[in-house]
Amino acid sequence: LRLCGCNSALSAASLSCLLSDCPRLSLLETDSDEAFDEWRHFQVRQPFVELVGRLSALYLPFIEALELLDNLAECPRLSVLSMGLSASRGGHCELPRVLSIAPNLTELRVEICGGNFDLRTDQPPAPVPRLKHLSLDWNWSYGENTKIALWLLPSLPSLESLDLGFSEVSDEQFRQILRCLTAGLADLRVEIHGSRCSFGAELGGPLPPGLQQLQLTGSLFDDPWSLQLLQAGTDDLLAALLSRLPRLRCLCINNCSLLTRQAWANLRSLAAWPLDLMEFRALDCTGFSLTDEAVADLCVSPVARGLRWLHLSDCSQLTAVALASIASGCPWLTELQLEGFRR
Repeated sequence: LRLCGCNSALSAASLSCLLSDCPRLSLLETDSDEAFDEWRHFQVRQPFVELVGRLSALYLPFIEALELLDNLAECPRLSVLSMGLSASRGGHCELPRVLSIAPNLTELRVEICGGNFDLRTDQPPAPVPRLKHLSLDWNWSYGENTKIALWLLPSLPSLESLDLGFSEVSDEQFRQILRCLTAGLADLRVEIHGSRCSFGAELGGPLPPGLQQLQLTGSLFDDPWSLQLLQAGTDDLLAALLSRLPRLRCLCINNCSLLTRQAWANLRSLAAWPLDLMEFRALDCTGFSLTDEAVADLCVSPVARGLRWLHLSDCSQLTAVALASIASGCPWLTELQLEGFRR
């Protein structure tokens, strides 16, 4: 059951009907607390709590979600939970309790909606052994995601997929987060807004060796770039990441504006590495670095050997020579996107 824009749809009467007439209901999703008719009243919250005990998936992406779950007993069926979280509403106290009453949780999505979380990273929650997918969305939380990630990640031994959004994170905090990642992590997506963190080649070391998908994203604010993929000496970033991650299937870098010609030449040094990359996206490159010669370096490297999808921009300096390199170096290619190709 998905409720969108249905104000007051969940009343004491309708919840009672769901309990009695929909015994197989397993998923409930609502976009706002306004879907509840006087949800603070016991007559509404009591049947809602009973209903949640039957569900396998619950989506409450608003900051009042934890208040709705105040009296929740153990939910052994619940495997997917999406909720908003605000420190001003006691989120720092309630999150451990929610994790403890859902022992079979496999997927958790949390949208941090501001406030100052008083969490101690030396006192993590009890292990959540079955949790495999975690998403922490920042939503103007100004660093609170960093605290929650450092607090929660050590308790997730089976994590396979991690999606992190930060508004502020320092180099050292980012290194700490990388050190918390499990060896079995296969999918890592990081979005950073702000200018305190750089992602250099030296950070490639702690990445999980079994990583199959890596996505790095940053949005422009007041700085020329916010996820800094290149600083002095980090033209080796691309080669360093790929050499450390032999099982990587997808690499998406959304800001390559500072890569130089040398970054592409360095890919030739990977000749001895057995890579299985299938998708490669390098966006916002400069025309001065992304030349016919750069594409030739890419296509003679093992990076291109198994590619199915290739997406490059800005391609304003490329000619038919680059297309010939791609045709000969990427025999399995099924999708090619070249933005800014003008010739």
